[in-house]
Amino acid sequence: MERESEVNDILEKTDAVLRGLPARPQAPYFPPSSDRDRWNAIGRADAEATIACAERFLGTHWPVLPAARYADFHRNGDRSRYQELYFGRRTRVLANLLAEATENRGRFVEQIITGCWAICEETSWTVPAHNHLYRDGRERELPDPREPIVALFSAETGSLLAAVLTVVGPQLDDFSPMVAERIRHEILHRLITPFLERDDFWWIGLTEKEVNNWTPWIVASLLSALLGLEPSLDMMRAVMRKGTDCISRFLDVYADDGGCDEGASYWGHAAGSLFDAADLLRHLTAGGLDLLSLPKVREMGRYLSRVHIDSGWFVNYADGPAWNEQASPQLVFRFGEAIGDERLEALGVDLFRTLTPGPFDPMRYRYAGRGIWSLLYSRALRESRARYSPVSEAWMPGIQVVTARAGDRRGNRRGLFFSAKGGDNHESHNHNDVGSFVLFLDGRPVIIDPGVEEYTSKTFSEDRYTIWTMRSAYHNLPVINGSEQRPDSAGDPHPAADVGVELSKDAVRFSLDLAPAYPPCGVHSWQRTYTLERGSHPALTVVEAIRASRLPSAAELVFMTWREPRVTADGFTVAAGNAVPAGGRASADAPGQPDEAQVSLVMGPCRNARVGEPIVERIAIDDQRLEKVWGSGIYRVVVPVHDIGEKAEIWYTIAERSA
Repeated sequence: MERESEVNDILEKTDAVLRGLPARPQAPYFPPSSDRDRWNAIGRADAEATIACAERFLGTHWPVLPAARYADFHRNGDRSRYQELYFGRRTRVLANLLAEATENRGRFVEQIITGCWAICEETSWTVPAHNHLYRDGRERELPDPREPIVALFSAETGSLLAAVLTVVGPQLDDFSPMVAERIRHEILHRLITPFLERDDFWWIGLTEKEVNNWTPWIVASLLSALLGLEPSLDMMRAVMRKGTDCISRFLDVYADDGGCDEGASYWGHAAGSLFDAADLLRHLTAGGLDLLSLPKVREMGRYLSRVHIDSGWFVNYADGPAWNEQASPQLVFRFGEAIGDERLEALGVDLFRTLTPGPFDPMRYRYAGRGIWSLLYSRALRESRARYSPVSEAWMPGIQVVTARAGDRRGNRRGLFFSAKGGDNHESHNHNDVGSFVLFLDGRPVIIDPGVEEYTSKTFSEDRYTIWTMRSAYHNLPVINGSEQRPDSAGDPHPAADVGVELSKDAVRFSLDLAPAYPPCGVHSWQRTYTLERGSHPALTVVEAIRASRLPSAAELVFMTWREPRVTADGFTVAAGNAVPAGGRASADAPGQPDEAQVSLVMGPCRNARVGEPIVERIAIDDQRLEKVWGSGIYRVVVPVHDIGEKAEIWYTIAERSA
């Protein structure tokens, strides 16, 4: 297979490069605070904001991590209370590190040492939600310090402490050489040694579970942690070889189009972390190993621009918010720069302008590398004159996602934006959403995917699909004879059938049979065909072609909206949502006003079926993660369909409503 050949090429090249590996890189990966040319190049406003942030912590107490809060996850499913304290320590260390590197006067060194020492004193760097990756696989209320776990945030912690040594190591030694010695000891004991000794961590890729974003995320953190050590050449080779093995298995999961089934919000942890790992490997091997030259890796970077809608809005299938405030502009920019993709570079600049309009805020960052590069690149991004032109259309067959705009094919952001998906219901961070779609008007949401709530113990348990945001009944899909879509398993997938796509300057068509995604529910097939007309009168037409096996049949067509729809004689109208997320600042409860951009959904002709009047339900939101995007509530429109015959068709069209 082509993918296996690509993986083998990586491994063969890795072996050759590692045989000639230099003892140490010629230059540090992160510039030390003594490199005043780099740190003094930061813009004045960003430098002042960085220093002011750290000054607020002077003289304050560091967070304590109570055992009772750790046990919350095991006892009641809450992971937020402990993690808020845990990450609070780490963001504070990074904020002080950035301030010290910027100012270089020694004012924040003791704060850095206090934070690092407290982290070294922690019983475990593993958060409660990951406290089950022991050899026996048994979850524990409290961590076992005798068996360190290499997981997302334990590895991330090692990368933070290593960055401290890289940037301000001499200042720590002036205080006491024991600080650096302790940090190196903990990184070796908690991360490097168990990584090299154990093969049973699922994210390594040697168990039955398929790898996902964990793999590059952890490998990037481990390579970064290696920077803070004084490793032998043999240790460096061992970590890099095993890390590259892990990455090769991660690459094997992806199709050649680079599509990320985990969604746009996880791109930063999946393809983005792959970039971090590849950049570190390139640095550690003096350019000898360059994974960014692989065609598939380049396509994985470009995925983000293919699902970008406007400003901070992204197509958000799987676990992710529609407004991605956590997108890392410098990461997007550097990825584009590394692979020579000017559109991706410009998207990084565009995201920077959208998401960071004010001075640099160190508290946005927890991962050390992202924070350091974000500060160092802030001036270049702020002063860039790059002009971003969105992708006009994209089809990613590996994940069966299509995106398209009905407007200027040179990349005008106005007009209709449409996306739909096929696939199956065994994707990473899956929602039961085979065949669902989203629609935006002038870069503002109309028909939406709600996203995901704050993670709890229920999110990744056998009860996942009892959560409303995971269910197909709360996506833009039919409920067929009372049945919703079912979750799949690796051994029993039910992918969409008869998937087809046509892209042209006049129209984009995407069709698929939804029926396999449902349990047996009285239909032989449910062929849904989307047609986005791109001419002088843009519109999205949807045809539901049904072959029923139960007569008569009934269904409900579901549409999720942000703004409150207004029912009409032949469908409903709804105003486009706000240009920025609600976040409690703007209400989406009021129906659209006449002067607002609105669309109308008009039910067209039906054959062997009867459509009833739409029913509008308001869904109140009390979850912090959803509230950041949608505010206090969203809406669910249910269009009942009765008397479905053996062969039936239902047509409807969605278009901008004339003023």
